[in-house]
Amino acid sequence: MAKFQVNILGCGSATPTARHQPSCQVVDFRDKLFMIDCGEGAQSQFRKLGLKFSRLNHIFISHLHGDHLFGLPGLLSTMALHEVTGSVTIHIFREG
Repeated sequence: MAKFQVNILGCGSATPTARHQPSCQVVDFRDKLFMIDCGEGAQSQFRKLGLKFSRLNHIFISHLHGDHLFGLPGLLSTMALHEVTGSVTIHIFREG
């Protein structure tokens, strides 16, 4: 059976606090990581959980509030700095 795991990197806070981080969840499925939202501090939590940047293939942004996407520039910059190879697809909603 394929591995399926949900990692909560942040929830319940519009801004980072000592106890909570902004929205970010990572689904681990068949050795690929799928990130849902990327709030500020996502990459720190990503590292704390021992997740590998090289396994991150898709990032889904639910909506354009800062607490759901302000971590994205830093995360992508860190991945480039560490020369993570492969591609990351960023999915956003279509305005309608």
